[in-house]
Amino acid sequence: MTNCTNAIILARVSSKDQEEQGTSIPAQVSRLEQYAKKLDFEVLKTYELTESSSKENRAKFEKLLKFVNEYPEPLAIVTDTVDRLQRSFKESVELDTLRKTGKIELHFNRENLVIHKDSNSSEIMRWDMAVMFAKMYVLQLSDNVKRSNKKKWELGEWCGPAPLGYKNVTLENGRKDIVLDKERAPLVKKSFDLYATGNYTFKMIAKEMRKDGLTTPKSKNKRTHGQIQEMIANPFYCGQMKVVDKLYPHKYPVLIEKWVFDKCADIREGRNKSSVKYASKDYSFRGILKCGFCGCSITLDETIKPNGKVFRYCRCPNRKENCKEKPIRIEKLQAQVSDLLGKLVMPQNVLDEVTLELKKTHGSETEIYQKNLHRLNLELEKIKKRKDTVYLDRLDGRITTDEYDKIVARFRSEEQDIHEEMKDASTQDNNFLDASLMVLDLAQNACRYFLGASEDKQQQILNLVTSNLRLKDGKLVYDLAEPFNVLLNASKTKEWLPRSGLNRRQVG
Repeated sequence: MTNCTNAIILARVSSKDQEEQGTSIPAQVSRLEQYAKKLDFEVLKTYELTESSSKENRAKFEKLLKFVNEYPEPLAIVTDTVDRLQRSFKESVELDTLRKTGKIELHFNRENLVIHKDSNSSEIMRWDMAVMFAKMYVLQLSDNVKRSNKKKWELGEWCGPAPLGYKNVTLENGRKDIVLDKERAPLVKKSFDLYATGNYTFKMIAKEMRKDGLTTPKSKNKRTHGQIQEMIANPFYCGQMKVVDKLYPHKYPVLIEKWVFDKCADIREGRNKSSVKYASKDYSFRGILKCGFCGCSITLDETIKPNGKVFRYCRCPNRKENCKEKPIRIEKLQAQVSDLLGKLVMPQNVLDEVTLELKKTHGSETEIYQKNLHRLNLELEKIKKRKDTVYLDRLDGRITTDEYDKIVARFRSEEQDIHEEMKDASTQDNNFLDASLMVLDLAQNACRYFLGASEDKQQQILNLVTSNLRLKDGKLVYDLAEPFNVLLNASKTKEWLPRSGLNRRQVG
């Protein structure tokens, strides 16, 4: 039973592709208006969110909250599904505050779920789980993008704006490419040549380039010495793309020779003076554990006793500079991690409900996948008909051979893009349930996996479950990564909805 007479409609579209899936903005609004009419709601406002603009979405969401707070009566927020309203628990905290005071009711049409101030724990749990799965789905999409980008890098393709001296272009077949910027490339090459002489600093080169008029294509701003320094350190100009700490050879024109880049690197790093770099030993916490006092990366030291026994200590390298953190045996830290992971285990009845809800969510995503697949097959059929028409035009002499070849090349490119999209959609559909169930399995068995794993695997588990890992007063302090923060709360309390401040914990 609702206590509201007025409502707000919120519709979200994930991509242009959904325009033909029945989940477009107009289709959603139409369904939600019918839902509101059935409950005798008067619709006061309609908000539309577009997935491609997260900043704009946040601004609209804040406007929605402002309207709710300023409106004198309770309001119903009507949307299709939980993931149309929110994709993280940050919104849950804000919405739940309004729910508890009776300012809002949340109506999720397709999930047949209404959340209000008197909702029971089961209804709140359904809301929590839907948010968690929405977040997991977003993470899965992010993983797909990363895999796609990695594939492009391995093929020598750059993802993103071209470096100064190059420019992004769109070819006749619709594909993207990077070519030399004939206006700026010579000035970039001149910058490398000047620096390679050893007689010019970055400031001197920047001053020289300002005289020559070296600017970016969009801003037209002159280059600063800091930007010149970044440019001369970029291996793209000699044929390699740097992604994080890995180099990939690219397929684009090379602007400078490798020996010129190497000579500039030698000068930049100290005019051929070699420096010794020390690396920490491999261990579970390498690279992810910081000192809670000074922020230095914790390193591992080994002490061998006369009897041959080895003791391994984690210590802050800044200890000699009066850092308060004392060395601690690595076994004690691993025991603290085991204690944390042991708390992720959920009661069996809760696990059963979560798994059931997950399968329901997957069923909804599968329905969208099938509709998307149908749309893509229709697109392929349209292209085939267009190719047949163009072929007849060529036979009848209405177009030339060159015109025919260009048109067919464009059609083939479109077909290739559609097949790639179908492949990605299929992988995404197959991976969603597997990935989600893997998270639940890891949560239930993480402690056992951690204890039996190599230190390299232990590090992977820590990276997956925690973030911002610190050592303070001999205890591990961390932020739990989503969705493990929710699972930990679920295992310890019947209050399923996460609250602010619950994510940050201390083990010990």
